[in-house]
Amino acid sequence: MSVSHAVIDVVTNAAGQAGLGRVTTLATVFEQVKDPRKAKGVRHPLAAVLTVLTMALLCGARDFRQAADRVAELPQPLLAAAGARRHPILGIRIPPRRDTLRRLAETVDAAVMDRLICTWLNTLLTSPPVPGWPWTARPSATPMPAPAWTSNCSPRCATTPPSSSRK
Repeated sequence: MSVSHAVIDVVTNAAGQAGLGRVTTLATVFEQVKDPRKAKGVRHPLAAVLTVLTMALLCGARDFRQAADRVAELPQPLLAAAGARRHPILGIRIPPRRDTLRRLAETVDAAVMDRLICTWLNTLLTSPPVPGWPWTARPSATPMPAPAWTSNCSPRCATTPPSSSRK
């Protein structure tokens, strides 16, 4: 399954309605970040680039190549909610490419980004659940069950600490 289908499954509820408000909220939060670029030659809004990069990281991207692959597969509704630019002739949303993602991630202030993302996540965790959604952003009142480890699992990931003596 491609990332675009996996992501659209996450942002649609059982009735198939897209709930893109959280993506739009994240893009609005990123509008507070000062754009370090000169105005001439800017194609993608900074908030849109940071929003799609955050979505790619949440989808499991570990480097800029993987992030660019995931961003390229995002469906049009998610790109629109993130504020991605439109192609002047085709009218479709154009995702930023790998070099743009890397360049902007290296130039923005990491402390500001950390504070903004933590504030956004805290807002999600403290907001009431969305009716009709199969999941909520609130932590569950019941604790998570312990993982069932397989027999071929290494001793380091077992539930009990490994013994200090080696055999």
